[in-house]
Parts: sequence; C-alpha cells; structure tokens
Amino acid sequence: MALIFVGNIDHRSTESNIRSAFELYGPVAAVDLKLGYAFVEMVDNVHAQKAISDLNNHGSWVVRTLAAIA
Repeated sequence: MALIFVGNIDHRSTESNIRSAFELYGPVAAVDLKLGYAFVEMVDNVHAQKAISDLNNHGSWVVRTLAAIA
C-alpha cells in the first residue's frame, strides 16, 4: 500500500473527483479528504509513483500538488 499526501486542493474537489483522478493510474483503496488536503491510499507502490509523477503540480482544480508518498 502507498499513502500519498495531496496538498493545495481546490475547495470544489470531492472524494469522488480525487478518486477518479488517481484511479487512472491504478486501484485506490481509500481517499481521506480534509479541508485543503487529502490522503490517497493506492494499492500498489508502482501505480502510486506513476500518479505522483504525472499529477504533481498538474494545475487542475482537482489535484494541484502532490508531495510524495507519506
């Protein structure tokens, strides 16, 4: 399992938006959305690394900044 910290999330983002963005890279076990940040738990470290690489500083209103695997 890989736990990814996602920061600087737009206030319009929902758990569903975030899950959908990460599911493009592999299975998502859980999304824990807070005010302005979230933790996304992905099943596989390889998929998590690919998501981080592709989505980090992406600039979309759903996901803006990925720090790394927490």
